[in-house]
Amino acid sequence: MIDRPRAEGSALACESLDPNIPCKCRDAVVRSYREMLASGASHTDAHMVAARVYSYHHPGYPADKVNRLIARLIEPGVLH
Repeated sequence: MIDRPRAEGSALACESLDPNIPCKCRDAVVRSYREMLASGASHTDAHMVAARVYSYHHPGYPADKVNRLIARLIEPGVLH
């Protein structure tokens, strides 16, 4: 079994778009998405990598919720 570093805060804390709520994985998720796009990856591939980063920090979190959360984190003004 591989020990994984735990992000500060729970998955619920990381769902918040408030930067004052501690969640170390939020920055990693957004950074991975932006860096994938900058390297020429498609939005779909960048989203998949960002979801993988989030899932690494929060194993067992439902995939459908991860995908919705990633969309909120990378483009917070688009969804309502």
